[in-house]
Amino acid sequence: MAYIKVVERTQSHKYRDENTYDDLIHYCSNPLKMVSYGLVNLNSIETAPSEMEMIAQAFKKTFGKRISHTIISFSKQEVSTVSIAENIAAACARYYANRYQVFYCVHMEPNPHIHMIMNRVSFVDGMKYPDKYADRSSFWQHVRYVLNGYGIFLWK
Repeated sequence: MAYIKVVERTQSHKYRDENTYDDLIHYCSNPLKMVSYGLVNLNSIETAPSEMEMIAQAFKKTFGKRISHTIISFSKQEVSTVSIAENIAAACARYYANRYQVFYCVHMEPNPHIHMIMNRVSFVDGMKYPDKYADRSSFWQHVRYVLNGYGIFLWK
């Protein structure tokens, strides 16, 4: 059964410094792990960290948690191909497309999983992602909807 892990909740100290964008995107895009990636409101994987930083600087929001890092994990029986994982990742990332920049990537080992890294500063108005229970709940509902289309159920 699939599950969602919100990483910054348990490791928030890692997501507050000026290297956060670069460190996390570099970590997730390690060619030994990453099999696929996608971008939402970003131009390239090489410039994604600096693009996110530019938005934060433009709106003077270079403090506090800078990113939201979510992992959606599956069993190998649920997601058996990279193509399925890519489609799920793209559909889940589109949830934030109207306000935020998102880098997402697919790792297939040890089990298939998706990393979603979202800039918490909106490119629309500079407001930070509120990160309230209702915000997360709404995203989880979206993920459930996407996964149900593949016959995958999200663990509560």
